[in-house]
Amino acid sequence: MDLTPQERQVLEVVFTALQERGYDPARQLAHFLVTGEPAYITAHRGARTQAQRLDRVRLVEALVRAYLEPQFRPSSSGNDSPHEGGRAGSG
Repeated sequence: MDLTPQERQVLEVVFTALQERGYDPARQLAHFLVTGEPAYITAHRGARTQAQRLDRVRLVEALVRAYLEPQFRPSSSGNDSPHEGGRAGSG
């Protein structure tokens, strides 16, 4: 699942607004995504309002996939996949 262009744009606005206000964007976004507390996002540039429209679970899934998939991509032989057996808890 990839982020939509609109979701990417919202993240860019939020990231930039947080940077401009002197916050650590990764830290603030992480807290917002985990807790849903809008106070972690600055109101600067309308970032808080835009962030509240995001589907937080969908965004976390996309970010986790983007981080993990390159590291755990199956080898060309297909025998070394850490994903063997499907979903977590299915084996």
